[in-house]
This record gives sequence, structure tokens and C-alpha cells, in this order.
Amino acid sequence: MPFNGFEGNLESATLGLVNTLFHIFISVLMVRFLLPLARVNYFNPISQVIVRVTDPILKPIRKIIPSAGRLDGSVLVLMIALQFAQGWIVSIMFDLEHNISFLLAYTGLTLVRMLLTMYLVFIIASAIMSFIPNIRHPIVSFLQELIDPVLSPIRKVLPALGGIDFSPLIAIIAIQFLMRLLG
Repeated sequence: MPFNGFEGNLESATLGLVNTLFHIFISVLMVRFLLPLARVNYFNPISQVIVRVTDPILKPIRKIIPSAGRLDGSVLVLMIALQFAQGWIVSIMFDLEHNISFLLAYTGLTLVRMLLTMYLVFIIASAIMSFIPNIRHPIVSFLQELIDPVLSPIRKVLPALGGIDFSPLIAIIAIQFLMRLLG
């Protein structure tokens, strides 16, 4: 006599594991993709860890797909391929339609959502760390350099009022708006 609900729990646990593993690696790749775009210090220890983790899989791909200036095509292609593969695996696991155009749209939308979520977390973490006096951990400069391209345009329009920088708050509101707009 089979255990009631065991098969459903196994499917759910397997799906969760697959999604988590893909999500973690794609997130690391996304940060790697952002490093040259945001001009993050390459010699920061956090940057070095990300480069060392991703280089083994990116080196062979770079022979086929070169970078174009600060845009790393190999990382972008790998992120898209992995997100597409994750969507395809989930569609197979649940016996869903394997429509290529749907999976491509799902891939693009998921990557944009991940990017927005990542920036939301980075901005909030950086804002929290700004309240800690004399913190000198490499993650502080790493996050500040990573979010600066998002906050700089806001700072140009809305300078600090009374010594308080409202650009993180404006960016968080804009990101949340975009996330709701995407569904």
C-alpha cells in the first residue's frame, strides 16, 4: 500500500530543489554579468569569488561567444540557456505543453524579475549597512558600486535633502512598480 501524498511531496520537493539550484547559479551569473556593466572593482574579494566560481563554465563559452565592450555575451547566453532549461525541465516534470515561444517569453520575464528582485535586495542591504558606523567589509563597497548605476540618475534629479539621500527609497518604489507591472 503506497503512502498517501508521498508522490506529491516527492514531486514538490524535487521541483523545489531543481528551481533552487537553477536560481542560485543564474543569480551568481547575473551578478557576474553586472560586474563590468556597473564597473565594480574587479579586485574586490566578493568580485573575485564570483569570477572564480563562474570562470570554469564561462571560459569554453567565451571561445564561441565573445564580449562586446562591457557586455559579456557569454554570461548572457548562459543565463538565458539555463533559465530556458529550467522552464523546460519544469514543463516536463508537470507534463505541460513544451511551447518554445512560451518558454522563451517565460525565460525573458523570469530573468527580468530576477534582476529587479536582486537590485531590490541589494539596495535594501546597502541602505541597512549605511546605518552601521565604520563598517569596512568588502561587501559594502561591492554593493555600493553595484547599485550606483541605478541610484546615480535619481541623485542627479533629486539631490540629498537635509543631508538625507532619498534615492534608495525612490529606486525601491520604482522597482516595486515594475515588478507589479510584470505580474
